Amino acid sequence: MENQDILGEIFNIISCDLEEPGNVASQTRKSLFSAARTCRTFLDPALDALWRVLPSVFPVLKVLNSFQLVNNQYILPDVKTEEWSTLERYTRRVRVIRLENTYFHRSVSPLVYFRLNQLRGSSLFPALRELCVPPNVNVDLFSPFSMLSLNMQLLELNNNVLSRPELFLPFYSFVTTTSPNLTHLVLRGDVSINLDPISHFGSLRTLELHLSTQSYDAMFFRNLGLLSNLRSLTLLCSSNDRHREHKTSRLSFVQHMEILHLKGSLIPMSEAMQHMWCKSLVTLTLEETAHRSNDPKGLCWTECLKPLSVGVQSVKKVVITQSSSHGYSLSCARITPLYQLHNLEVLEIKNGQLKLSESDFIALISAFPKLERLSLPDVCGDSCPPISVLWQPSIIPPTLRELHICCFTANTWAQLPVDLKKKEIDRSVAHHGLRRLVISSRFHQISDTDVIHLARLLDSAYPNLAVVEGYGPNALNDHGRWDRVDLFRAMLRDLRRKM
Repeated sequence: MENQDILGEIFNIISCDLEEPGNVASQTRKSLFSAARTCRTFLDPALDALWRVLPSVFPVLKVLNSFQLVNNQYILPDVKTEEWSTLERYTRRVRVIRLENTYFHRSVSPLVYFRLNQLRGSSLFPALRELCVPPNVNVDLFSPFSMLSLNMQLLELNNNVLSRPELFLPFYSFVTTTSPNLTHLVLRGDVSINLDPISHFGSLRTLELHLSTQSYDAMFFRNLGLLSNLRSLTLLCSSNDRHREHKTSRLSFVQHMEILHLKGSLIPMSEAMQHMWCKSLVTLTLEETAHRSNDPKGLCWTECLKPLSVGVQSVKKVVITQSSSHGYSLSCARITPLYQLHNLEVLEIKNGQLKLSESDFIALISAFPKLERLSLPDVCGDSCPPISVLWQPSIIPPTLRELHICCFTANTWAQLPVDLKKKEIDRSVAHHGLRRLVISSRFHQISDTDVIHLARLLDSAYPNLAVVEGYGPNALNDHGRWDRVDLFRAMLRDLRRKM
């Protein structure tokens, strides 16, 4: 590796701080500027790093002698021929533009960008890879058109752009022809837009649509079928009342999809899932952000998960997040389609309550022979597995490394088994893989004697545990703290290993 390449790597690592807002980025810029002035060897790699990430186009404009301040506003009357080469020395180094609401950004006349686009025959930033317009930035009608390149990979636009059709519509169309090689597109807003142009981005690998009033019809999913490189999809599924389409047969556009994240209400999420055959899916996230009263028992969770029960064995991770606004407890019967995912490694169910009896827990954990992490809600509804279920290590798949389990139901107290002292666990059936055990509990009292017996049983059942801790609403009080048990268990483990 040449010295310049090594220096370039070092300065690029330093320049990562430029993507952080505030004083950190400012201090990093000062450091890189000082490095560029240190010696000729440092000059190019330091300038590359300094110009890699910009908060606006303003630093580029300052390179032009004709860029001047008139009546408290910057204007650009003209650009001399020799100034273009000077400009290109810097613009070719820019890789990322993350707009910020700086004073200088606000003091530039929008006509500057209009004039610049007129004078410039090709892309101003030929090597630009990312353009991000945060929601709190004031955007004029012309500057975004100056910031596109043929090799752009990431474009992120928010409501401040999408809610202005006079800006968004022409810019959206311009992007499809100017930056056709996009690999990552993020659109956020409280709007509904025409999604057809997305099918023009044949290189797209990641698509995120956080559009709170958007509807997705069969044609949208059919157009996604044209994107053979698409691997990751995030959709905010609108809960707006609308005409329900007749369910079509599952389309094959997701045959190569690896990551799918659906957010919104259950009914539109379940409708979206009906269009999908996820035969190559690796990670599925279903995030209920709003609860609809016309699904009072969460029946649509089953509809959301049904497509996974047909010929899908590639899924390694499933994350289910319930809305905290509903009053029902999610039943294990609603998530039984998951039990067909025999290669599942991670299952997380967050928020809300889960109705989980001892037999339900055993059936759930036994369904996944390759499970490495199981995380369940911190409150059970109607029924819960007793703490004694942990004295059965043989039911737990040998691959499990982390378990989050709740042992009490809402508004009730759990009871410790009365025979803790007499209970013995055969070490020949101990689970040697579990490293982290996290318990949500609500006991009247855990005496010192109980602590000793709980620690003894856990050490016998799970000899390689690294930590036992509490979680949930009682994790910090005496009804659900497990730090004393963990301390004594660790002492027993250390003594056992020394013997």
